[in-house]
Amino acid sequence: MSSITQNVSGNTNNVKSGALLSVEEAAARLGLRPVTVRQWASARKIARVKLGRRVLFAASEIERLIESSTIPALPERAR
Repeated sequence: MSSITQNVSGNTNNVKSGALLSVEEAAARLGLRPVTVRQWASARKIARVKLGRRVLFAASEIERLIESSTIPALPERAR
């Protein structure tokens, strides 16, 4: 599978380390509707692997998106 995704995506760093997720699986992990994930993919806000008509997402790409979107909590203030 990695040789196929290597040719399709050109960047195998995200694909080698994990499984590929469907639009519905990626949406469930992100807590979003599948239509939102499709819109983000077409706007290139999220990397995708396109195999024929099928659009898939590397699990590591979903984790990267979560990490990059996380806003850290502020430290507690001294009273």
